[in-house]
Amino acid sequence: MTKDENLHLLVIEESSSDAESLANELRNAGHSIDLAFAADAAALETQLAGKIPDILICGSGTGLPDAASVRQVLDRHAPAIPLIAIGETASEDQVVDARKAGITALVSYDRPDHLRLAFDHEVKYIVLRHKLDKFSARLQASEKRAHALIENSSDAIAYIHDGMHVYANRPYLDLFEVPTLDDVEGLPALDMISSQ
Repeated sequence: MTKDENLHLLVIEESSSDAESLANELRNAGHSIDLAFAADAAALETQLAGKIPDILICGSGTGLPDAASVRQVLDRHAPAIPLIAIGETASEDQVVDARKAGITALVSYDRPDHLRLAFDHEVKYIVLRHKLDKFSARLQASEKRAHALIENSSDAIAYIHDGMHVYANRPYLDLFEVPTLDDVEGLPALDMISSQ
């Protein structure tokens, strides 16, 4: 995710205007947001079957699913998605109970600054997660290229760690007349040298 990309926010609230109000609060704090809205469990399932959000905010109005139930639904679709719950109050005991239920943060309606802080924290986490995903993909691609180079090399190549064979290519196995890689994995390198 780059700074030019919009965050995909799903808000569970009693009305779309309530959801828009929350999104505007976050937009005013400097976030670019694409808003999706759900007012009940069925709408939540429909939204999650489409585009998976980056962050989900769950209100506590009448008729809305409770945040713990929303977390269970999220865990079936996208367990890594942060869930911020908004309640009438957010006492220490309520915050602890919410965290035990897998809710990322619990804030109260009368402290919009707390919502902004919790949201900012989760955005930083999302950005770091996206960077990690990119670095992991690059690492896998590099490892794949390196493995292909070693496999296709006509030179005998082995990877030895702490004196033990971890990997060897076919020319290396042929050089030592070893039939398969399994026969050399874990074998000390010194065992490959004749006493003469």
